[in-house]
Amino acid sequence: MKKYSLFLILCIVCIFTMGCSKTPTPEVSMSDGNGIDIDLTVVSRTMAYAEVYDIMKNSEDYVGKIIKIAGRCVSSNQDSELGFHYIIVEDETACCVESLEFIWIGERIYPDDDTIIEVVGKFESYENLGDIYYRLAVENITIL
Repeated sequence: MKKYSLFLILCIVCIFTMGCSKTPTPEVSMSDGNGIDIDLTVVSRTMAYAEVYDIMKNSEDYVGKIIKIAGRCVSSNQDSELGFHYIIVEDETACCVESLEFIWIGERIYPDDDTIIEVVGKFESYENLGDIYYRLAVENITIL
């Protein structure tokens, strides 16, 4: 019985010490080295969807980051002064959809709805009617 108890204690100690390893976990970086902090054009559609979901859930963590993303353009109104413009990202099976609002800096004509675009912009917060919202401020849109 003593041998069994000693063996059981040793097993428990081993299990607890294995979980306390001091090995650092590497940080995951999506930076491309060219000033883009997060490049969602080089990952799968499911990973891009998951990252945009996280951006929308934890928006404050992403403010100031330069993000590159591709997806379908959808607008609430084609008038750049009155409408809201979004880039739609779907997962591989197209069952899950997430959108990211963007604004094109300067005088621009937005692409038609359902046009596939690629944008690079700075994630920012803005206030509208007393509420805080988040969007991507882009300087250029590439139609794919």
